[in-house]
Amino acid sequence: MLLRTMDRAQRLYMAMCCRGFDGEIRIMKPSRFGPREIGFTVGGSALFILTRLYNVATLMGSVVTEFIK
Repeated sequence: MLLRTMDRAQRLYMAMCCRGFDGEIRIMKPSRFGPREIGFTVGGSALFILTRLYNVATLMGSVVTEFIK
Protein backbone atom coordinates (compact mmCIF):
# COMPACT_ATOMS: atom_id res chain seq x y z
CA MET A 1 0.00 0.00 0.00
CA LEU A 2 2.89 2.35 0.73
CA LEU A 3 4.36 1.74 -2.73
CA ARG A 4 1.03 2.52 -4.40
CA THR A 5 0.72 5.72 -2.37
CA MET A 6 4.22 6.82 -3.26
CA ASP A 7 3.64 6.01 -6.94
CA ARG A 8 0.42 8.04 -6.96
CA ALA A 9 2.14 10.96 -5.22
CA GLN A 10 4.92 10.87 -7.83
CA ARG A 11 2.40 10.86 -10.70
CA LEU A 12 0.49 13.72 -9.10
CA TYR A 13 3.68 15.72 -8.63
CA MET A 14 4.70 15.18 -12.25
CA ALA A 15 1.24 16.22 -13.49
CA MET A 16 1.39 19.41 -11.42
CA CYS A 17 4.88 20.20 -12.75
CA CYS A 18 3.67 19.68 -16.33
CA ARG A 19 0.91 22.23 -15.71
CA GLY A 20 3.38 24.80 -14.42
CA PHE A 21 2.67 24.57 -10.69
CA ASP A 22 5.61 25.93 -8.72
CA GLY A 23 4.09 26.08 -5.23
CA GLU A 24 2.76 29.64 -5.43
CA ILE A 25 -1.00 30.17 -5.54
CA ARG A 26 -1.88 33.05 -7.84
CA ILE A 27 -5.20 34.90 -7.91
CA MET A 28 -6.49 36.91 -10.84
CA LYS A 29 -7.37 40.09 -9.00
CA PRO A 30 -6.40 41.09 -5.48
CA SER A 31 -9.20 41.15 -2.96
CA ARG A 32 -9.99 44.46 -1.38
CA PHE A 33 -12.26 45.79 1.32
CA GLY A 34 -13.77 48.97 -0.08
CA PRO A 35 -16.82 51.17 0.47
CA ARG A 36 -19.27 48.63 -0.97
CA GLU A 37 -18.10 45.93 1.42
CA ILE A 38 -18.20 48.31 4.38
CA GLY A 39 -21.74 49.39 3.45
CA PHE A 40 -22.88 45.79 3.13
CA THR A 41 -21.38 44.87 6.51
CA VAL A 42 -22.84 47.91 8.29
CA GLY A 43 -26.25 47.43 6.64
CA GLY A 44 -26.39 43.74 7.47
CA SER A 45 -25.38 44.40 11.06
CA ALA A 46 -27.99 47.16 11.39
CA LEU A 47 -30.70 44.86 9.99
CA PHE A 48 -29.70 42.10 12.40
CA ILE A 49 -29.75 44.47 15.39
CA LEU A 50 -33.13 45.90 14.28
CA THR A 51 -34.70 42.44 14.04
CA ARG A 52 -33.31 41.48 17.45
CA LEU A 53 -34.57 44.63 19.20
CA TYR A 54 -38.00 44.98 17.58
CA ASN A 55 -40.67 42.58 16.44
CA VAL A 56 -40.46 43.55 12.78
CA ALA A 57 -43.38 41.31 11.71
CA THR A 58 -45.75 43.09 14.12
CA LEU A 59 -44.48 46.51 13.09
CA MET A 60 -44.95 45.72 9.39
CA GLY A 61 -48.41 44.28 10.08
CA SER A 62 -49.51 47.44 11.87
CA VAL A 63 -48.13 49.62 9.05
CA VAL A 64 -50.00 47.59 6.42
CA THR A 65 -53.29 47.58 8.35
CA GLU A 66 -53.05 51.37 8.89
CA PHE A 67 -52.35 51.82 5.19
CA ILE A 68 -55.40 49.72 4.22
CA LYS A 69 -57.81 51.66 6.49
